Amino acid sequence: MLPQTIFVAARRPVNERSRRLRWGDRWALRSGWTPNRWTAVGACAAMVCAGVLSSARAESGEAGRSKLEPLPSGSFDRAAAAHLLSRAGFGGTPKEIDELHALGLDAAVDRLLDVQGDDPVGPFNATLTERLARGEFAKLSPEERMKRQREFRIKDQTQLQQLRGWWLRRMVLSPNPLEEKMTLFWHGHFATSHIDVRNSYHMYLQNETLRKGALGSFKDLVTAIAKDPAMLEYLDNNTNNRNKPNENFARELMELFTLGVGNYTEEDIKEAARALTGWTFRGNAFTFVRFQHDPGEKKVLGKKGRFTGDDVIDVIFGQPAASRFVVRKLFVYFAHESPSDDVIESLAATFRENDFAIRPVLREMFRSAEFYSERSRGTQIQSPVQSVVRTLRLLELDPGPSPVYASLAGQMGQDLFAPPSVKGWDGGQAWISTSTMFDRRNYAVVMLGLVQPDAMRRQFRLNAFGGGGGGGGLGGRFAAPPQWDAQSGAVRLLGDDANALTTEQVVDRLLERFLLVPATPEARRELIELYEKEEPSKRLTAVIHLIVSSPQYQLG
Repeated sequence: MLPQTIFVAARRPVNERSRRLRWGDRWALRSGWTPNRWTAVGACAAMVCAGVLSSARAESGEAGRSKLEPLPSGSFDRAAAAHLLSRAGFGGTPKEIDELHALGLDAAVDRLLDVQGDDPVGPFNATLTERLARGEFAKLSPEERMKRQREFRIKDQTQLQQLRGWWLRRMVLSPNPLEEKMTLFWHGHFATSHIDVRNSYHMYLQNETLRKGALGSFKDLVTAIAKDPAMLEYLDNNTNNRNKPNENFARELMELFTLGVGNYTEEDIKEAARALTGWTFRGNAFTFVRFQHDPGEKKVLGKKGRFTGDDVIDVIFGQPAASRFVVRKLFVYFAHESPSDDVIESLAATFRENDFAIRPVLREMFRSAEFYSERSRGTQIQSPVQSVVRTLRLLELDPGPSPVYASLAGQMGQDLFAPPSVKGWDGGQAWISTSTMFDRRNYAVVMLGLVQPDAMRRQFRLNAFGGGGGGGGLGGRFAAPPQWDAQSGAVRLLGDDANALTTEQVVDRLLERFLLVPATPEARRELIELYEKEEPSKRLTAVIHLIVSSPQYQLG
């Protein structure tokens, strides 16, 4: 039987209390749960998340502001600091939230926007950086070619998994969480998949390009991506030549990257494709092949000239839509799904005034009252990567170089370096389904040490420690990842006085650490009962697991 309390929460009138959902039965902690019951609870949890979002939107149905008014400095309380750190990063520990709150709003925003300090993870150690040169490859026998290709694919797939583990670890440990959060945003915006590129080193180079331009000039970033080997391969511009123009990249450049649907014509795409002829790559770098370029006159978006690719980008950024399209995506990514036209126009004006620099737009957004409004707080379903990284950060657990945790995010629907299409990931409620909720409930058992590697492989229905397969599975054998240990982790999570705390104090500190959406008194009481009933060596882990398995934890 499904937990009745969930349905009660879903039927409650729309008010502030309706956002605080009851937890129901102890979904995640009892071995008696079968896959069928898990699936049913997953469907129920999907309804719960949808109910939370609907309630929040209904509460905030007032007309949009005529401009982005700044949040009064006195309104930047601790909860606002937690919200900022969750959206502009991957969540924070109580200590990190307190430190950000103490800075005050303006200084806190500047701290997140200003990249500082060395990254503790360091650069990716790529060992496979070159394919066999075409000339050398042509000299090989057919059998030797097949052998070399097979060897490259195996090594490349292994390096891809290492790259996924490296990036996820960087998200967890970086002192600049906004830089990594923006790199993840651009990865979805300029979606490129290793499935088509088939070169892990090129995916790494693109990742570094996105990080370097994450908070800088959007126009410069578009230009860099237009010359990126992985993108040129992914959207076929490496085959775009004067004799046979390929329109794929030109189309996505306008439709998905800069202007949006309805702000260009088919003729604009054809002419832009001509301007982009000859843009390709050799080895690991962009190159312009002049004899493949169409030097004739083109007409793009009302402008005429003997345009090259750089000229087309200049023309695109002369369009009003160029300042609105990506700003809207940024607002939805960081704040909420229903910005008013006035909000977008305010940010777009800032974008234009600052020559398409990203930092001023984010500074205005993160300082605005709209960003901290009820429609923004606790209403965003976390992406799988966000959820995994946040949990590791809150447990203060270094995932190490193992790609297993990145693989679990892939199992939940977000494979790094393999978005489902050129549109990237849909996000929002698309993250929640009966199957993904099962995996969202279960991935924490790995981090918390509730299952060992062999059991992990069976429980998660993926070959996470060896063999092939998709859905986040790993192509080579890797060591098991570090797991949280209750004995050594208790002090980090609860403080130096951990052993002196009452049951109520333990539960309250864990709720403060892990939840952005407040728990009800009933939920708190259920956690207290669980803590008191469990064996002393297991009770802290059990309570944490129940919290991170709750629908509330999926929201940020």
